[in-house]
Amino acid sequence: MIRMLKAVDSGRWTVDGARAFAIARVCFAAMSLCCVLAVGADAETSDDTLHGKKPWILAQEKGLVQGSFTPWKRGLNLPPAPKVLVIPLNAETSKSGGIDDWQALFVQRRLKMAERDKCDLVVLEIDSYGGELEACERITQALAASKVPVIAFVKNKALSGGAVLALGCRMIVMQPGSDIGSAKAINLNGDLAQAMRQKIDGHMRALVRNLCDQNGHPRALAQGMVDSSIEVIETDDSARRFMTDSEFAAAEVRGASAVRKWKSKDQILSLTAAEARGTGLASGIAANLDELMLGLQTPGAPQNGSANVVRADISASENVARILSDPLWRMLLVIAGLIGLFLELKSPGHGFGYAGFAICMGFFFWLQIFQQNAGILELSLFAAGSVLVALELFVLPTFGALGFAGIAGVIVSIVLAFLPEGSFAGLTGSQGKPPEYLMKQIVSGMEWAALTLLSVI
Repeated sequence: MIRMLKAVDSGRWTVDGARAFAIARVCFAAMSLCCVLAVGADAETSDDTLHGKKPWILAQEKGLVQGSFTPWKRGLNLPPAPKVLVIPLNAETSKSGGIDDWQALFVQRRLKMAERDKCDLVVLEIDSYGGELEACERITQALAASKVPVIAFVKNKALSGGAVLALGCRMIVMQPGSDIGSAKAINLNGDLAQAMRQKIDGHMRALVRNLCDQNGHPRALAQGMVDSSIEVIETDDSARRFMTDSEFAAAEVRGASAVRKWKSKDQILSLTAAEARGTGLASGIAANLDELMLGLQTPGAPQNGSANVVRADISASENVARILSDPLWRMLLVIAGLIGLFLELKSPGHGFGYAGFAICMGFFFWLQIFQQNAGILELSLFAAGSVLVALELFVLPTFGALGFAGIAGVIVSIVLAFLPEGSFAGLTGSQGKPPEYLMKQIVSGMEWAALTLLSVI
């Protein structure tokens, strides 16, 4: 059919070519005249044209008005000029391109920034196909613990883990043409055994139910996004509009009727922006941040775009740290620094070994700080150890006592810097059973620390 249409069009273009060319010339002249008139218009007149209108005026013409997202129903009561921090969650703010440990740390840093800067609202701008389940859980825990309220703005897509993170926010607003859902846990190495599949599906259902209970999202819709074994049914029950098939079977006895089946078995639920808005999962639809802020404004507040919106993109230093975040690079930095120190001690005088040691170890601890592995304790131990070694060599010879103590301090600081934050509490159990992801990071950190020290020896 495509070939037939091309043939017909080709013939028409041949017959009407002269006429089409003449029409094109007229259109071009008209467009040129419009451009000249637009350039000559003053600023007041340009506000009455499409491109000169303020964003909130254009939004009103599309039906978006102040407070149309009813933020007060979600416990959001923003001041007239709120301070808003936008956290992008996309491929550029992760290491692997999906939701991973690096992105979890990125979001945690930004949430701390919002608290430190006394922001009134955080907007998690989601454009993600998903990623690692453990990283998703870390982010949802950080969102729940945030002292600043967090809402989700779905830009293009919030699929798989991205949908889970959206459910972890107090409110969801979606961009036109975006979609949300398809959050069933999968194994990239192949399908899971039946017992493991049931275990993971049960965990995912519990996870999204908890998130929905915390933030007031429809539970049945969220469960339909993570579990293919259930049906999701819209009912006429005013108390629970959406139910799973098992819930509806019990409600049907009490007189509830089905309105629409949103998902059948062996399917995974995914919703468009309009569908999410219609079901109540999303509080509204906004094309950009200007429209988002308009819908969040308190009715009667000045419509002057006075919200102070700050976008917290990934910084240049974070980009460098992300590229060098592999433990292998950190191990090589430690080895190079210690080799430089030993060479300087063996043949003192030129100072290049000390300089190399300082640069490599400084870079190492800088990377560890980004990974939230190093803090005041590790830096203090390293500094104290370095000072003791310097005192032994240049000021107060003690026949090796200060030197050995200093070297021990340096080694301990390096080992601790390979371990994640909260390792002591996790190992001792002082704060209860540690999360599984934390124990994996502790084991991995110990392995890399041991490998580093053995390589130096």
